[in-house]
Amino acid sequence: MRRLTTLILAITAFFISCNRNPDLTEEEIYTILNEIITDDSVQFAQTLCATFEKPPLNNRAKKEFTSDDLIFIDRQISLFSKMTIKPNKIKRAGWKVLVKRNISPFTKSIPTRSDTIFHSYFSFPIISADRKKVILEIGSGGVFMGGANGTYLFQKINNKWVLKDSWNIIIV
Repeated sequence: MRRLTTLILAITAFFISCNRNPDLTEEEIYTILNEIITDDSVQFAQTLCATFEKPPLNNRAKKEFTSDDLIFIDRQISLFSKMTIKPNKIKRAGWKVLVKRNISPFTKSIPTRSDTIFHSYFSFPIISADRKKVILEIGSGGVFMGGANGTYLFQKINNKWVLKDSWNIIIV
């Protein structure tokens, strides 16, 4: 009886684990961001801040995803909570990733948004389990220069990322 119970539990665990979507990889995140930048016409500044902002996972954003997606998204946010944008991973002509130097000439630190005159920043992308929907907050601004930001919903249609919706657009 004990062996039968153990066997049933093992089989159940196996099937449950088969249903879980595989986690994102850092490479997938960069690939999706680069595809969105290439496929869409959202405007950015030439300098990109190396830190991801907190993902905009509010009630409005949650409406775009299934309950399975939301479980997947929560897991990805916790897995990548310390991820930063690495130089040369975001591909756009003329772009540079802002990384300021500490006192030691060989140590780099994570910059804040106020470390440059004018720059863009991304939130950590909220990516659906099937990798077909992405919500991304994109902003730009600078010290004493105003700026703009907004939350954007992109959907992959015919192998291209299309801007489907936007909200919380602020221009100052």
